[in-house]
Amino acid sequence: MKEFFSSVKFKILVCVCALLAGFMIYALTDNRSNFIEQGLDFIVTPIKSLSSAISNAVGSFFERHTNVDALYEENEQLKDEIASLKEQLVTLDEYRLENQQLKEFLEIKELNPSLELETASVIGSDPLDSFGAFTIDKGSLHGVKKNDVVICREGLVGIVSQVNSISSRVTTILDPTVHIGAFISSTQDDGLIKNTAALALENMTQMTMLSRETQATIGDYIITSGTGGVFPKGLLIGTVAEISADANGLSKNAAVRPAADIRNVRNVAVIKSFTGQGAEALPSGSSDGGDSHQP
Repeated sequence: MKEFFSSVKFKILVCVCALLAGFMIYALTDNRSNFIEQGLDFIVTPIKSLSSAISNAVGSFFERHTNVDALYEENEQLKDEIASLKEQLVTLDEYRLENQQLKEFLEIKELNPSLELETASVIGSDPLDSFGAFTIDKGSLHGVKKNDVVICREGLVGIVSQVNSISSRVTTILDPTVHIGAFISSTQDDGLIKNTAALALENMTQMTMLSRETQATIGDYIITSGTGGVFPKGLLIGTVAEISADANGLSKNAAVRPAADIRNVRNVAVIKSFTGQGAEALPSGSSDGGDSHQP
């Protein structure tokens, strides 16, 4: 051991340690303030980080709740706007439908200026009625009355048989209770539209009381004559589909194909008034062939 402490190696080691100690003392003396700052920073930095994290979390919490309230308000406003737009679209569709209906009946109105028309839509049919009766969306509040005539663009459809405040029931010309004074346009032969249940099943009607000498042919137009004051003169009923002798041989009958698609009609017009309306109807069964309706 004594040999080690007295050896050259020991002396060299002591010199090295002395040098290192000197360097350390110099470093501590020159950078004392930095050392203290670094120590404080080591302690304070985690605290600052924790405080910042808590502050951010709290701020985020309140910000989320504020955003939720704002989004809810915006959502409610959007719902109101959507509801308003839907109402506007419905109104626009109603105007478009009414405009379309008016265009469809413009030609009829031009040909018959005295007609006062109320456009309507079919909103239901009677499945128990064999003759195609249906309901329209216009009633007494729109000026519709019982026995008002109902037409479509193609021709005569029927007659109002029952009126409610905002709807009405229409009995069609296929119904045997509807009698219409009519004439054949090509020959001017007078007759009476008076249907049978059998023809109604074929979506046809019948013109009776034609002269035995009639020159009418298939395809001739059948027009309302206006006798009786229920149906205005000049409405197209249909065309002749077949001509046959009556059972007693004294007259002829014509099977008539209606111009209107009676069972599938969707847009109609009610004739609320016309020149000659209200003339006294002839008794049922009269040979003069006047308009009548026997509900």
